Amino acid sequence: MKRYIGIDKTKVKSFRIVKVDEAKLISNNNVIHKTDDIAVVEVSRVESNEYFEYSYLKITDGKIFNSLVMGNKINNGIANPYSFIEIHVSDESNGNLKPLTVHEYHNLIETLKEYIKEQYGLYLDFTEAKFEEIEINITAEMDRQFVEYEFLLQQMVHLVPKTYNYSSYVGKKRIVKQFEFFNKSVQAKIYDKTSQLKDKYKIHIDKQYMRIEYNLCKPKKIKDCLGSEYIYQLNDNAMHKWITNQIMKDLIRPIEEHIKGSDKKLLIMAKQEKKIDSRKWTKIFFNKAMAKKCIVKTGKLSLVTDLKQIINTICKLISKSNISRTIQRLNVLENEYMFAKDNFMKLAEIKSKFTCF
Repeated sequence: MKRYIGIDKTKVKSFRIVKVDEAKLISNNNVIHKTDDIAVVEVSRVESNEYFEYSYLKITDGKIFNSLVMGNKINNGIANPYSFIEIHVSDESNGNLKPLTVHEYHNLIETLKEYIKEQYGLYLDFTEAKFEEIEINITAEMDRQFVEYEFLLQQMVHLVPKTYNYSSYVGKKRIVKQFEFFNKSVQAKIYDKTSQLKDKYKIHIDKQYMRIEYNLCKPKKIKDCLGSEYIYQLNDNAMHKWITNQIMKDLIRPIEEHIKGSDKKLLIMAKQEKKIDSRKWTKIFFNKAMAKKCIVKTGKLSLVTDLKQIINTICKLISKSNISRTIQRLNVLENEYMFAKDNFMKLAEIKSKFTCF
């Protein structure tokens, strides 16, 4: 079983230009350069003792990074220089299947600096650079196709804490490709990574991968979650601990509590049906339980997560001698609700692969 945990896309700020090869920079068609008389930044040139001036600088690359923007703003008469760069992780052989460790990310920054120097003539210093946004994910090889987890994942995402909103993306043939939950400082997704690699990168792999990713999109949130927003103060341990704990908090514990509460409600329902019709109550209870909904913050949610909940409830109310025969009769009904079969096994798999490191 393969699984990866690490950094994917990032947006970094607060880096600076040390010096500039002006001829190389200005001659590149990917560069937009503006200068005004008010908000000017001066940087040493490589080729002379004179200064290179800019008030706005943008590079659109699309290879090792998406875009770089630097400039200067005047607020209340005070100059405020700014810098942002959007960095993505991509490999020609496997797209971004494998996220980066902190060490690998720092190596990417060094590669990025050299690339920008050679391509655009900018000598950059990232010593005090900070994350404006950071995407951290866990990608795991799964035992089943993504579609087989759809019902369970839908329940899990419906039950995330009230601080989140929820949505899903439905692809072709009405197959759910992605679940999302988000607020102003966090954007989280669960999706079929194998399918995404095929659709986006034209990369075909014979294994089924699921990805759970969190994008921390506020510097304060990054500091609160990871201990620091500075790129050279991040460490793997802090990153691993945070995302595994967050998945437990957002996805695992709520569904486990839902299952416990549902078991109690199912037992009450079963006893009521048995009182009404002691001969046919098992079949009636089975169908009613599968149709039963409960109210959660995002609407109505199925009371039953796994068919075993119904079977286990019935077994509590019948004699041991009748258990085997009753279960055989109910197996026919199970075929009508395959989406709710083996979900406890699927939940255990997700918990093991996304929270235990």
